[in-house]
Amino acid sequence: MKFPLAAFALLPLQVSAQPPRPAASLSQVTNPTIVHKVAPDYTPEARAAGLQGTVSLYVEVGADGEPSNIEVLHGLGLGLDAKAVEAVRRWEFRPGARGSEPAKIGRSVDVDFRLDDSAPWRIRLAAYHVDRNSKKRSEVLAKPILQHYSSPDAAACPAPGADVIVDLAVGADGAPGKIGVKPLEFAGRDATVKAVEGWRFQPATADGKARAARGQVEFECGEPLPPVPRDIYRVGNGVTPPVPVYSPEPQYTEEARRARVQGEVTLSLIIDRGGHSQDIVVAKPLGLGLDQEAVENVKQWRFTPGMKDGRPVAVQAAISVNFRLL
Repeated sequence: MKFPLAAFALLPLQVSAQPPRPAASLSQVTNPTIVHKVAPDYTPEARAAGLQGTVSLYVEVGADGEPSNIEVLHGLGLGLDAKAVEAVRRWEFRPGARGSEPAKIGRSVDVDFRLDDSAPWRIRLAAYHVDRNSKKRSEVLAKPILQHYSSPDAAACPAPGADVIVDLAVGADGAPGKIGVKPLEFAGRDATVKAVEGWRFQPATADGKARAARGQVEFECGEPLPPVPRDIYRVGNGVTPPVPVYSPEPQYTEEARRARVQGEVTLSLIIDRGGHSQDIVVAKPLGLGLDQEAVENVKQWRFTPGMKDGRPVAVQAAISVNFRLL
């Protein structure tokens, strides 16, 4: 299997992520946990559009359990990203620890926005990427933000809990194009493309100037699946490891590249029965934005799930993301 590899012209670098492995090596890290959640508020525009889905955040939980440095990794737009951050500021956490000492530890947090469980289309994850200009020493980049949303027709949803992937380009004018839908045999392809064609974005920018971007939106459609069992397994004793089937390339942050920071970010995570990454925790940090980049990247990975007795199970694992300047 081929894993992510990237190189840049100005400060050459290599970025790679290792396949998941058992998490026994992370026994010295105690993960911060959520004790109490506060439901986020909806914005009027998101409610009117029927936008439902999940905002993925990065948050650092201090040794006192207080959340800080909250950043949007994968947003929904229409004002919901800010509402997610506002809600998490009021969440209560039990702090994590390194060894026997409480410590500030970064982790992923998912904030769900639901209007009606019977509404079929929900955005599980929306990831956008802006390419850097290799001829410039540095650029300040901003991702596109969804400003107008229309949901695919309800009749186009194929089955309960089905995943539908939409690849698209977002032009410098904020209009989507080059829309592709997976799986290829999806009967609701035309209805999905028609809906996405009506979306409009605040375009991506580079140093304040509009720039084209690319994105991938993962829909979950149909009635929600039954609650997932909370049993978390470790690889071995009849439990097979998850296997990556989609592992997009992580990126060096501009701040880390200028500082020529190199090293490894190690993540502890749960790979659920559907092959998605959950509860990602930074067990070994690097700083300068690379921890957030590693979490943002691995959140997009997809796996064939771990198996036990012929059925998929949630598995505790670890992934290391290596950042190296060539």
